[in-house]
Amino acid sequence: MKRIFCFALFLISVSVSAFAQDVSTKRTGDQLYEGSHHYEIGGGINMFGILGFVGGPGREFGPGVYLEYRYALTEHVDVGGQLNFKCGKGHSSYTGPGYPIFDFFCNQAALKALADYNICPTRLASPYIGVGAGAGYMIYKRLDNNELTHYPYGIIGGRIGVQVWRFRLALECDFAVTRLYSFSSTETSTAINLSYTF
Repeated sequence: MKRIFCFALFLISVSVSAFAQDVSTKRTGDQLYEGSHHYEIGGGINMFGILGFVGGPGREFGPGVYLEYRYALTEHVDVGGQLNFKCGKGHSSYTGPGYPIFDFFCNQAALKALADYNICPTRLASPYIGVGAGAGYMIYKRLDNNELTHYPYGIIGGRIGVQVWRFRLALECDFAVTRLYSFSSTETSTAINLSYTF
């Protein structure tokens, strides 16, 4: 029993030492930043539409997943791209007897270019802010008559988050633009994401 206990203590001490060394060299060393590559996989919950939009359609939370690549231009600035997929449910607003309330379901795939600014890159907990722009494609289905609609649109948005070791937690909002200078609340989405970076 003593041998097992000593061996377990040895493994724990080696793991803690390796973790501390990993954090010190990778969070404070230039090799994590300038010229390095970051890959990220994550997911979270999202909601389409502007929260609190009076008279608009009701929305429910749905799942989302994404893949991301970032390249470190400097210690503070990352650039890259994100491919994401989001689902959402909701119901229409009541506009009169001729337009009854109906439920709908929507799927969105989007690809966007990103730029992040790492505020404290040498800290274990490093906050960051970012912006992104790209395009999305929405598949919208009414559940009462199975009517299917699909269309592309532009995306511009921002995010704010914090990275702790290899984990990132972020609040991200993508504003949808259906045509030049035309904002659309229906396709706009807000998401809370948790991801792992490697």
